[in-house]
Amino acid sequence: AGVKDHILVFRGTRFDSGRDWLSNATMGLSPGPAGLVSHMGFTKVYESILPDVEEAMKKVGRVTSLHVLGHSLGGALATLFAAHYKAAGVPDVRLYTFGAPRTVTTLSNAALTTKLGPTTSAACIRAATRCR
Repeated sequence: AGVKDHILVFRGTRFDSGRDWLSNATMGLSPGPAGLVSHMGFTKVYESILPDVEEAMKKVGRVTSLHVLGHSLGGALATLFAAHYKAAGVPDVRLYTFGAPRTVTTLSNAALTTKLGPTTSAACIRAATRCR
């Protein structure tokens, strides 16, 4: 069987959602996935939806190629989930973000860019893993 590409997409901040705005405004740093140091509000959202995302990913079976996309708040979540699945052993993880806020610290950003590789950097549009 050939490689199956899987896509994981996260929506941006809903303007009518107080919960989304609260997560955007929750400042501070906290431990994120794969040893990253990340924005506390985004990490809390990531942790709250992780069980549902994991359940959905189990249903698709073995994943060897994963494209993780997001806009705005969704871009922050895409960044954290890309790190999560790369650390979980998915061989090919590509991150695409659009209008995403800075999600992780500069050092964590450099580490994530190294882990995801140059293909993500070349294919991204204003990705949290800095386009080169």
